[in-house]
Amino acid sequence: MRKKRPVYLRVMAGITAIIIIGVIAFITNAFTGNPISAHFAKKHMISYATKKYPDMDLSFSKTEYNFKTGGYTIKASNANSIDTHFMVNRRSDGYIYDGYENYVLGGFNTLDRLGKEMTKDMEPLLKELFKNELSGRLFADCIGDKKNLEKGAPPLNTPYNRVMKLNATIYMDFDLKNPTIEEISDRIQKADKLLKKEGFSVGGYVVEALNRDTKKGYMVTVYADIINEKFPEVMKNAFDNNNNSEGVSITAVGK
Repeated sequence: MRKKRPVYLRVMAGITAIIIIGVIAFITNAFTGNPISAHFAKKHMISYATKKYPDMDLSFSKTEYNFKTGGYTIKASNANSIDTHFMVNRRSDGYIYDGYENYVLGGFNTLDRLGKEMTKDMEPLLKELFKNELSGRLFADCIGDKKNLEKGAPPLNTPYNRVMKLNATIYMDFDLKNPTIEEISDRIQKADKLLKKEGFSVGGYVVEALNRDTKKGYMVTVYADIINEKFPEVMKNAFDNNNNSEGVSITAVGK
């Protein structure tokens, strides 16, 4: 007959199990939040948003917990407006605020969407032009240094088309066997010529051209309005004169 363990051992084992479960629950809550707290936080955030924006048909995402601040966040969206979506935040002290003014009224969402649609439009053209040389980033940024926001974004839900004056910054990464200033100038000129021919509104380029084996090359930032037949000379002058002049910034990578 099997001997039963002493009662005190069973009690200790039970206490240990409870402690372990408690520690696991504490650690889990520290990163994911308490389900009960999350429920009430969401309830309060929804009440806040629906009272503040009664004319919007808002839907809400699940609650996200920010373990760094101890607060909760939900995303509010209007199904009738592609650009009307913003975050509602509840701090650990219970204070609630939202990003409607900056992201919706400020035009951030609209310009962000238009940049993504422009990316989809231009991406196949540039990939056809450069083939396997393109490696990494390839996208249009219509927000950039906030100049577009300061000028005023297009109205909410404005449909995308190429002729819009978006003044986008085009980001491109190249994998070149010999990433010299001359080679990079050539790629930027070709991209600019193609995009302008196709009717895109481009304000500038940010290009990283590296030899992926050596990890060496250059990062170049350039305004589109200086790209012409003399552009290679402008690039050379910028490189020879402290890498920053005439609307061009050149930074060596891996040198």
